[in-house]
Amino acid sequence: CTFVGNSGPRGAYSGHYTSNVVFNNCIFSGNTCTSTLLEMNFSLVSSSITVDHCWTFDGYGQDPVTGALNFTDPVGGDFTLRYGSCCRDAAKTLGGEATALDLVGNPRLSGAAPDVGCYEFQEEGLQCDVMTSADESASGSEVTFSAVCSQEGDYVYAWTLKDASGAVVATGTDAEWTTR
Repeated sequence: CTFVGNSGPRGAYSGHYTSNVVFNNCIFSGNTCTSTLLEMNFSLVSSSITVDHCWTFDGYGQDPVTGALNFTDPVGGDFTLRYGSCCRDAAKTLGGEATALDLVGNPRLSGAAPDVGCYEFQEEGLQCDVMTSADESASGSEVTFSAVCSQEGDYVYAWTLKDASGAVVATGTDAEWTTR
């Protein structure tokens, strides 16, 4: 499951009294709890909550998945994983993955292990992407942009960084670049 952009008194999930809930291989991102500053606020009156092999902003749960989510287009509502996402091949194997399908009908096993979240990244030839070392929306923070590719090799890098108006801010030919 992928829980993104939910808001309510208990955040992404509200469970209390006699509920016993298990979250395996889920992503919880950008959810807000209106009663606290937590993304998930569980009321544990006679309840049990298990969060296992999940990505949460604070690394909550058993064997949490940590690192850059790297969604394809979160602003546009596309929460599929891009190459280099920490959620790729990071899910706990539960059995049945070889015949299971993801939310859009793709094979659930495409790579070394299943992916965390509701979408399975589909391995297709050479995949390249750019990763950032920090939240690129954090104003004034140092950010390193790194090129990553799915196959080893000697690559030639050429990139252009533009601002919101389309004006060129920087260009380069290295695999990594750091700015503030």
